Formats: sequence, C-alpha cells, structure tokens
Amino acid sequence: MVAPFCKTPIESTLVGVSNVPHDPSVDMITQSWLPTYRISVGLSAGASTKIDIQKRGVYPGGGGEVLFSSRPCSGVVPIDKIDVGKVYRVRGIAWSCRVSSSYGQSLVSGAKSVLNQFLSDVYFTIDHRKGQYAGKSPGFGLTLWAERKDGGVYSAEAMSEPEGSDNVLMDAETIGKLAANRLLDQIYRGGFIDSGTQSLAFVLMACESGRNASRLAVGNLSEYSVCTLRLIQKFLGVTFNFQYQSQDNPIKLSEENVEENENETDIDSNSKMLIATCFGAGVQNINKSIR
Repeated sequence: MVAPFCKTPIESTLVGVSNVPHDPSVDMITQSWLPTYRISVGLSAGASTKIDIQKRGVYPGGGGEVLFSSRPCSGVVPIDKIDVGKVYRVRGIAWSCRVSSSYGQSLVSGAKSVLNQFLSDVYFTIDHRKGQYAGKSPGFGLTLWAERKDGGVYSAEAMSEPEGSDNVLMDAETIGKLAANRLLDQIYRGGFIDSGTQSLAFVLMACESGRNASRLAVGNLSEYSVCTLRLIQKFLGVTFNFQYQSQDNPIKLSEENVEENENETDIDSNSKMLIATCFGAGVQNINKSIR
C-alpha cells in the first residue's frame, strides 16, 4: 500500500519465506491481489507493478527471494465492480522444493480429479526447485485461481505441513484435492473478489483520492476483513455500508465435494451478495502533480 504513494519507482528484493500455511503465498498475491491493485492505481502504475519469484523459501527455513517493482501513481481511483461474471477457466502452479519432482504431478492429479467434474479448461504449471533456488526447507503445494470473463479472479491454495510439524501429514494428491475444494468454496461464496483479497480491496477503496464513492461486490466477510474494516474506520475515518443484493449464479456441485457422498445435488452459489460502498478519504500522492 505504500508503493503507489512513493516519490520514485520501487525495485526491491525481498528475502525470507515465500510459502507458509495459513497465510497468502507470493503466488496467490501475484495472481489474485495484483489484478485488484491494478484496477485501483490506474493503467500506467498498474502495468509496471510486477512480482517475480527468484527463489522459493518454505517455512520455517525460508531462503526465498522475490523481486518487487512498482511505479507511483497520483492517487487511487474509485472501484465500481458490482456485476459478477462466470468462471471460464482455472489455472494453477504446482510447486515443490527439495523433494522429488513427482510430487508436482501428484498435486496436479488430485486437483484435476475434482475440477474436471465442472470445467474442462484446467491447466497447471509445475515449478520444481532445487539447489540454491529451493530455499532452506523442503515442501510442496498448489496455488489455484479461477478466471472470469469480467476480469475477476478467485484463488485458493494448500501446501504440505512445515518441517518438524506435529500435525497429521497429507500426501500430495490429497493436498491437490484440498486446494481444489477450497477454490470451489471461494466460487460458491461469490463476489467480484475472493475472501483473501477483501482486506486489500477495502483499504484501496478507503484510500480513494477524490472522495468519490466506490462499490464492490463481495461474498461473506472473513474475520480478517472485519478487523480491517475496524482499523480503516479508526485510522482513516471511513465507514463502509453493506447491502445484500440477490444474484442468479447457480453452480452444480457433487455431494462428494461437500459431504463425501456419491449422490449429485444442485447448490446455488451464494444467493445473496454483499455490495460494499464507501467514500474515499482523499489520500493523494503529493509528490506527483494532480491533473
């Protein structure tokens, strides 16, 4: 959030952990967060914002290296995204570090066994790292994102337990299925963005530079998003208004994905969608001229 308001362009190398359970990975930030960020900062600054994984670093050892580049903008533009399109394809990255390369194929196999029931356009990239590019700890995981024709993205991921963890270990194929089911859950929740991107979108809406109204369709709010809204009200004085809006977006899931039964059932994607509305706080980049 600091990058758009800097005086000069940023080109920085970030080191540490790139993949950790229960927190968004660099892959998820790249595929899900950046599209929302680019909508808010404008075409010029958005196109120059890039994240490139030089080295992966799995928790707890880390050793990752990520290159981040960004250009400043004069201000954040309002968001108006209340119409939600249909998912037309799914993409994913199956990554592995300091383990056998066969783990990547197992991750893909598990995810496809779930996703191909609903969509044929499913494609994965396998990213196997070794040596100095694999960090200091072993691990493997899968990041998925579903793309819509209106430019929206839903994302989800799952990865192996960290080295030395006391939790029950899962094989690669099971982790692939878990990531796929998490993605289906995000699609079911609805909204223009997934639950993991809500907090970023709310901050961008609150920092809108012209004190204009922004509108965004979201699914059920996550606990993290609720905490973010409280912090926004405390520090920026911006209050959000939420109203339910009916949507007609039925999807077909199998009971195997929901309750592990073999019978098939029709489930409506979140029949009511939240429309978040707020007026920006007028945050501007004083280092750039306002035209």
